[in-house]
Amino acid sequence: MDEAAFTEALVAALRNAELERYCLLPDGGLEAVTSHYEIGFDVDEIRRDRDSPGGIKASHAQRRMLMLLLAFWRPDVADDLFDDGLSALPRAVMAMDARNRALLAELIESYPGWDG
Repeated sequence: MDEAAFTEALVAALRNAELERYCLLPDGGLEAVTSHYEIGFDVDEIRRDRDSPGGIKASHAQRRMLMLLLAFWRPDVADDLFDDGLSALPRAVMAMDARNRALLAELIESYPGWDG
């Protein structure tokens, strides 16, 4: 798999869904990212937002994209935070607009974890 393509798709997905606030990024933000290894998820911030009045401040589609992206790094944490497992995948995809579905497809296709 192509790590550069995965990184590009990941950055595009984060930008499109406006999820940078939940990420741990290098100085310079998404513009400075050269590898997906430089991106982490601020699980404490996600949990704080989830537990605050009104829950995660995102649309249903953004919330689902966050869950799916987090699952690439920490599936156990994604399941715990969102009370969902693999059965949530069809619901998550159906909640996305065409652009988010295309970005998710790019991420899955280029995911470097499939190699090993």
